[in-house]
Amino acid sequence: MDQQSYQQLVDSMGSALVRLALPKFACSSEAQLKAPLTALGMGLAFDPERADFSAMATVPEAILAVVHKARIAVDERGTLAAAGSAVEVAPTAVPSGPQPMVLDRPFLVAITDQTTGAVIFLGQVMDPSAR
Repeated sequence: MDQQSYQQLVDSMGSALVRLALPKFACSSEAQLKAPLTALGMGLAFDPERADFSAMATVPEAILAVVHKARIAVDERGTLAAAGSAVEVAPTAVPSGPQPMVLDRPFLVAITDQTTGAVIFLGQVMDPSAR
């Protein structure tokens, strides 16, 4: 269903007073986006020989995978929905002498817009050993 079909469906609806009986439900989905993004013209980003992220990284990198997950749960208390995407990146050349960095205590995770500095996502990991 595209936006136009959805809007036509919504526009065709009327309103009425109803007593709704809706079962509790939860569902989730996961989509691998490498193929669709490549078809949309992003194939270069997945090519370790030609990808160029030098404006964002100090080590040559290429994207390995892009995954999108979504979940919704509806019960008598309400609706909970969440969605997120992850980009898996790997170096295409290994730098010499990496310094060890072990995150074995609580830490913060933040995703920020590089241009505006706006925080897009902020989270806290209290126990890195818990999964």
